[in-house]
Amino acid sequence: MNSPDYPTDFNRSVGQNLQVLRKAAGLSQTDLAEALSARGLPFMQQTVLKVEKGSRPLKLEEAATAADVIGVTISDLFTAPGEVSGGESLRQLLIAYNRERAAEVEVKRAEEALQEAQERLTNMRAERHAFEEASRKNG
Repeated sequence: MNSPDYPTDFNRSVGQNLQVLRKAAGLSQTDLAEALSARGLPFMQQTVLKVEKGSRPLKLEEAATAADVIGVTISDLFTAPGEVSGGESLRQLLIAYNRERAAEVEVKRAEEALQEAQERLTNMRAERHAFEEASRKNG
């Protein structure tokens, strides 16, 4: 760690890890930049590119937010070079994680649709009951 190139090497390593993890999560540089901007960090696609090349250091807050957006831990970004790159098991884990998140969204939508259908059914039963009552009185 006494090497004068340590910060540059570290930034390059973090940038490479960010790129591998971002791609494994199925995000483009623009997707990541927009997600970071939406969370209050002024990022553009070019900023992500510079971080991934190692020419711009990633601040701790940015790293934590990027990790959250990608769906990994912050330590995954700081893993030693080579341990993330080409890590097929990590890639598979991220794919499974993203599929799980997509399934959770799908379940939530289905639960909302079920709730709406139950409400419609309750309303229809109430209307039928009111119609039957009116028919008995008039009938």
